[in-house]
Formats: sequence, structure tokens, C-alpha cells
Amino acid sequence: MNVKAAVLLCALASAPALAKGSDKMRHDDVKVAKGQTLSGDVVTSGAILVEGTVEGNCVSFGGRVDVPGEVRGDVVAMGGSVDITGSSKGDLAAIGGSVHVSGKVGGDVAAIGGDVALDKGAAVDGDVSVIGGHLSKEDGVEVKGSVSQVGLGALRGLLPALTRGGLNLALASHGGSGFRSHWKRDAWRQDDEDSAPSAGGRLFKAGVFLIFVVGLGMVLCLTALLLPAETAAVATAIRQDFWRSAGVGTLMVILFLPGLLVLAVSILGIPLIPLAILAWCAAALFAVAAFSRVLAERAAESLQKPLPSTPLAVGLGWLILETLPLVGKVIGGFIGGTLTFAGFLLLTCGLVAGLGAVWNTRMGRRIS
Repeated sequence: MNVKAAVLLCALASAPALAKGSDKMRHDDVKVAKGQTLSGDVVTSGAILVEGTVEGNCVSFGGRVDVPGEVRGDVVAMGGSVDITGSSKGDLAAIGGSVHVSGKVGGDVAAIGGDVALDKGAAVDGDVSVIGGHLSKEDGVEVKGSVSQVGLGALRGLLPALTRGGLNLALASHGGSGFRSHWKRDAWRQDDEDSAPSAGGRLFKAGVFLIFVVGLGMVLCLTALLLPAETAAVATAIRQDFWRSAGVGTLMVILFLPGLLVLAVSILGIPLIPLAILAWCAAALFAVAAFSRVLAERAAESLQKPLPSTPLAVGLGWLILETLPLVGKVIGGFIGGTLTFAGFLLLTCGLVAGLGAVWNTRMGRRIS
């Protein structure tokens, strides 16, 4: 199995469960006791323990999945580990978590960003693929398909730098100084007066940030003005099932770089890279607009006021979203850095959930 197949496996394995209605999504730990048979899929943001039988798929967003019993469908964990000591008749996929198999898997096994351990007694009828992790396989383990391991060693030094750079850039746009200056300098070197910016400098950076907020806010309002119904549909999807949207959005973020790598190794895929980046950025813009509308809806409900039109609601929500970093920049110091970072986290959560809602509603053209 090549890189493309492994990535597609992780996406497709979760698709059957995600395609179900939002009423299937749970937000607690799920346990199927020994001797119990559960019909249908299990989709939750908590952990899953199957000691009995599940006649469907098991999908966890952020929790671990343990199967000492039997799952007659696929097993997917996003941000959690998977332990199969019993049996799974379908595929097994883990994104950002490890996989441990000492039982039987009737389909493929794939892991992105985690290790795979096939212990004595394990049997896999399909392929085994590991991307960015380590594969360990004991003697006597039966794998009927191919076994492949793709290391991302060349990216290990690049990804942390990109992460730090992206975080600093995002925080700089939300406050002007970035993560390092707020948290390292102000938290650990408060006694160094030379490192503290002047009041005039803070106001100047706050003004630059305000221009950024107004400019991007106008773009978001224009998006809502041109696509009001679609923006409202995406916002509704976020409110109806936030965790489902967040899970799908997390998957989109995680698979973005591997997807570009897949296109980069294909002659036909290289010309599609700019289009893929453009589409992802457009979806991100749409996602932030929809999340801003959700914040405006919450504010209107709290104040018991009618919700304005979609473009105005998006503008109001964007203003609410950027209040924390703006105040943080004006205040400065450790408290200002804390407010800025809190605003960054809120924006990140909204972006991820919005991306998932954009996918679930097909850019707002159908109800999730």
C-alpha cells in the first residue's frame, strides 16, 4: 500500500460513520459489555471499549478505542490510540495515535503520526501501512497483504519550525509580538524593563492590528453578503453538532500536508497543488465567517435581541472574536499575552469546527 492509499484509507474508513445523522454522535465514553450486542455505528468524542459485539463501525474523536470483543465494521481513532485484542472485520485507522494489535483484523491497518505494534497472535487480512511512525512486528504474525512504512524524518526538523513560525505569525497578527515575546519574555523576564514595549509602541501595534481586523472583517462580510444562505447553513451545522464538525475539521487539517505530498509525487498532481491550497484557503475563510455568525447568534440570544442580517452578524461575530487579542495588545505584558493567546485558541477552534462544517454541508449547499 502506498502513501496515497494509506491516506485515503484513513479518510474513507471514517466516512461511513460520519455520513450518518448528527443524532448518532455522542460525547461520552461508550462501553459495550461482554455478552452485549450493539447494532449500528458508535461515534463519540470519548473513549470506546468493546467487550461484546458491535455490528457497525467504531469512530472516536480524541479518545482511545479498545476492542477485546468484536467489531463487525471499521475502527477509527482520531487523536487516540487503538488496541485490538479481539477482532475487527473491517479496516483499522488511527490518526495521531498508536495502534496495537494482538487479535484479528479483517481489513487494512493504517496509522498516520503514530506507531503500529503487531504482537504475537495478531492476524491482518489486508495491508499494513505506517506514515510518520514506527512499525514493530513480532515473529509469527500473519499479514496477508503488503507491509509498508513511510518515515517523515526529513520533515522532523521542518515541521517544528513551521509550527513555531505559524504560531508566532498567527499571534503576531492577533497582537503584534507573537508567542515567544508574550510568554517567554513577559512571563519569565518581567524584571527586565528594557524588554517591555512602551505604551506608545503598544498603541501603534494595536492600531496595525485593528487595520488587519477591519480588513479581514470586510472580506468576511463580503463573503456572507455574496453567500448568505450558505454561510447560515454552515453556521447551523456548527451549532447542531460542534464535535462532529470539529472532528472532521481536525481530519482536514491533519491530512492537508499528506495530501499535498501525494500530489507532489505525481506528475498529474503537481499542477493541482495551487488549486488545492486555494480551495483550502477559501474553505478556511468560509469557516471563519460561519463561526463568526455563530458567535453573533450566541450574543443575540444572551442579550435577547433579534439577530441582524447575515453580513452584519458575521461582522459582529468577527468583532467579538477579535476583542480578546485587541484588548491584550493594548494592555501588554503577561496578562495581555494571555488574552492574546486565548483569542488565538478561540479562533483556532472556530476555524477547525468551521472547516468540518464546510465539508459536512458541501460549502453550505446541503444540510449536514
